Amino acid sequence: LSTNIRKAFQQYANKCLDKPFVIDEENKAQWERVLHLFTNNLGVYLKGNPGSGKTFIMEVLQRITLPSEPNHFIIADAFQIVKTYNEHYQYAGDKTLSNWDAKNICLNELGLEETGVYQSEVMMKFILFRHRLWVRTGRKTHYTTNLTDAQLDQRYTSAVRRRMYEMSEEIILGGKANSTDRSRYRNFKAFPRVTYEAQIK
Repeated sequence: LSTNIRKAFQQYANKCLDKPFVIDEENKAQWERVLHLFTNNLGVYLKGNPGSGKTFIMEVLQRITLPSEPNHFIIADAFQIVKTYNEHYQYAGDKTLSNWDAKNICLNELGLEETGVYQSEVMMKFILFRHRLWVRTGRKTHYTTNLTDAQLDQRYTSAVRRRMYEMSEEIILGGKANSTDRSRYRNFKAFPRVTYEAQIK
């Protein structure tokens, strides 16, 4: 693994916080695994307790990667995808799921979205769509979620969860009952703008 991505991650993360980004025994192995996966063909599937740093890690990775690089991705909140689907359901329906097919994405906060129109589980459709896209094109899908495997099965079925595991590798942050809730540090300032940020959207 190139030291460049480690250095870039640490430097940018430090700019986001009042104090330096801490890599400790609780997150070191997971952090290294995230960076390793980020440079290969699988997605990063981050699970863990609220406040464990899942979204922060993906936000930093997005910003330190140039849009022209093959590993660059956009962050799509699960609730926003469902909202877009619902708004355009009558005249576009499932076609809205293809809005993101040209890019790698991070499906953020999976499980916090509302159920779609007519009791349709939009996220289930979207994950299956992204799996087919990955098989055909290699487009990667990263995930962040607070849900356990049992909760994922209940909401999306075990078949959908298996597709998630096929195209990404699970990494658990804050998996213990006494794990650090890093949001309690209250040291987050902001994600500083990067020179290419206008190109991301």
